[in-house]
Amino acid sequence: MTVSQVALGYMLSQPFPTIPIIGCHTHDQLEDCLKADKVRFTEAEMKYLSLRD
Repeated sequence: MTVSQVALGYMLSQPFPTIPIIGCHTHDQLEDCLKADKVRFTEAEMKYLSLRD
C-alpha cells in the first residue's frame, strides 16, 4: 500500500461520510489514488494510525 492509499483509506474508513479531494499531476498518481477506494481499515488499525490509546 502506498502512502497516498493509506491517507485516502484513513479518510474513507471514518465512521462518518467523507469525500477526500485528490490532486494528481500524472496518470500514475491518479491510478494510485483510485486504488484507495478499496482500502478500509479496522477499528484497531484506525486507532494505531491516529495514535490514540
